[in-house]
Amino acid sequence: MREYSLLRRTRRAGTRGPLDLTTFTAAASPDLDPFEIVIERARLTEQEVVDVASDPSVAALTPTMPTRLVSPLAANETSFTDRDLPLWRVRFFYCVATVIEGTIGDLPTLIESKRSQVMKVETTENFELEVEGGGADKASVVLVAWLDGGERRESLEVAPGQRIAKSIRRDGRPFDLDTGLTLQELRVVDGTAEKSVQRAEFLPDGRRKIDPATGRPSFHAETVTMPTRTLELRMTEPGGATRTLSAPVSPPAGG
Repeated sequence: MREYSLLRRTRRAGTRGPLDLTTFTAAASPDLDPFEIVIERARLTEQEVVDVASDPSVAALTPTMPTRLVSPLAANETSFTDRDLPLWRVRFFYCVATVIEGTIGDLPTLIESKRSQVMKVETTENFELEVEGGGADKASVVLVAWLDGGERRESLEVAPGQRIAKSIRRDGRPFDLDTGLTLQELRVVDGTAEKSVQRAEFLPDGRRKIDPATGRPSFHAETVTMPTRTLELRMTEPGGATRTLSAPVSPPAGG
């Protein structure tokens, strides 16, 4: 007993034959009315093949070709690696289409076609930025990215209007380590902050004051005002959204 595919002329699309055949609607050759043709599959004995072939409603009969796997893809895997994806967040939409084609006689025939629902995938951001220093004209940053299972740290200088990216060598070839961010503005903010410090205590004669409980020099807390300087980087994302990164830098000279 083998599996066969056949073309059957019928005006009752989707009906099953006496052998309980699996039915698929499809179009055939131009000399056959596509609205009167169905594709059926069934496992038949030699005698049943003779009986079906003699049926005037059967236009063609042939053994079913073996199914060939075109592209394997497990549901929990992906054919993409981190080198195929950008470092910034990306939203993907995809669907999986399965098409089985074959021939019945000399006619190319669509056996089956299915398409999954549209799926949405959002990748995570695969980098961090660390501010090392800078001023109102340029900033020094460290771009930290995770590539090929390891951490990659690259220092670069960027000015307003420039893309935060660096060309590196990867596997012996040029590769753009691109965050997708564009630096729009650098802003230096000077200010002050209060800080608690410990001051040593002295006696009127200049000697260190000793704590009688511990026998050690005593201290007292004192609040002082310290100068601060913060560098703010205002950046735009590929989608147009803005973000701000700020970090303390060296305070003004003489502070």
